[in-house]
Amino acid sequence: MEFIVYILVVWIVVGWIRQKLNLSVEDTFDCASVGCGLFLVVGMTATGIVMWDTPGLERGFTLYFFLWAALGVVLMVKGVRGR
Repeated sequence: MEFIVYILVVWIVVGWIRQKLNLSVEDTFDCASVGCGLFLVVGMTATGIVMWDTPGLERGFTLYFFLWAALGVVLMVKGVRGR
């Protein structure tokens, strides 16, 4: 039930932002894509750097964090490309 409430709150906030900024659905998706991409780039790069020096972990495991960061870059480029 709590998950459904979170979804509704996010839906209301996104609808309000779209209305205030007068954005189309495509523009809203591009903004969300850039935001998610930025979150992935910053979060996964920082986590990958911290885990790189953690003893007991294989280096191959930490490479997955950098792959997720690369996906974030792709999302950001895709969101900004048409501007």
